[in-house]
Amino acid sequence: MAAAPTLKMGAEIAQKIRDHGAQSYPHECCGALLGHDTDESNAATAGGGLSLQVRVILALFPLVNRREDSPHNRFSVTAEDVRDAEKAAREKGLDVAGTIRIRIIQLDPASMTANTHGRGTATSL
Repeated sequence: MAAAPTLKMGAEIAQKIRDHGAQSYPHECCGALLGHDTDESNAATAGGGLSLQVRVILALFPLVNRREDSPHNRFSVTAEDVRDAEKAAREKGLDVAGTIRIRIIQLDPASMTANTHGRGTATSL
């Protein structure tokens, strides 16, 4: 079984995610992570030729939470929303590399939690 890719994103994208969550408060929100996959050599084993799969996130495509019955702790998107995200990715020469679900626990945006859907570890660029 292949290892899950490592996510990399810059501080600007991380801030856009926080801003999207703060603007959507008190409701959950979600978004498409736009980027691409690449292989990077592991410096610790560079002589061994081991490469790591890295998913580089270069943009956020915010999605509207369409859930009407319980938007504070659930979210829903439409097929059209997904198509719009895919179109935006294509226009940038990127892929929809993942989705993100955001729920702010307290009013302070610095305390919100962001849960990515999928597997992998996130690191900054």
